[in-house]
Amino acid sequence: MAQALAEAKQLGYEGLELCFGMPGFDEKTSKEGLRGYAAGAKKLGIKIATACSGAYWGMSLGAVDEKERKRAVEFTKAYLKAASLV
Repeated sequence: MAQALAEAKQLGYEGLELCFGMPGFDEKTSKEGLRGYAAGAKKLGIKIATACSGAYWGMSLGAVDEKERKRAVEFTKAYLKAASLV
C-alpha cells in the first residue's frame, strides 16, 4: 500500500481509490493497519479518495439465497468499517 501511495503521488495524483477485498485491504486487515494507511497517505500529502469493491459481482445484498445475502451483509459491514478508518 505504501508503494502504491508513493507512486501515485510521484505521478502527480491528488488521491487514490482503494479496492476493498484485495490483500492488505480486506476484512482481515487490522485497525492499526488501516489507520497506518491513512497516516501514510497524509504524510505523503495524498488522499485516499474513495474505496471500491468488485465483490458484489459474486454476492448480492438482494440475492434470493439467504446465505448469499448474509455473506453480502457481513462483507458490507467490514467494507464500511474499513473505509471509515482510512
